[in-house]
Amino acid sequence: QRSYGWVLWACKSNKVTYWHVKAFVNEHTCERNNNYNVELKLVSAAMIGDLFASKYLNPRPIIHHKDIIFEMREQHDIHLSYNKAYRLKEHALNQVFGGPWEYVQRDFDLLMAKLKETYREVYDEL
Repeated sequence: QRSYGWVLWACKSNKVTYWHVKAFVNEHTCERNNNYNVELKLVSAAMIGDLFASKYLNPRPIIHHKDIIFEMREQHDIHLSYNKAYRLKEHALNQVFGGPWEYVQRDFDLLMAKLKETYREVYDEL
């Protein structure tokens, strides 16, 4: 397995002769699903989202994307990008609460039931 010491982001302008360090990370954080390195672990957002779905049943505490990233790094030694953590959270929430279409369908059904009930009350009064 490859070992990476650190990551450095820097930029250099044409006007100056030195480099400006933008960020320095002492721990390597590239995604584990790069195609050029088969030694890295391959995980999908949907697969991890299934693991995290049970955590969203309880509304407290609120789980943020960074919490997911740190937990996956600490417990499973898997480094996630912010985008993958976002997709993972969306998948987990859809598993627990259903997608947007299910919300619309459920709200529409409740609205129609309420309208029928109101219509019956008005009709009975006449």
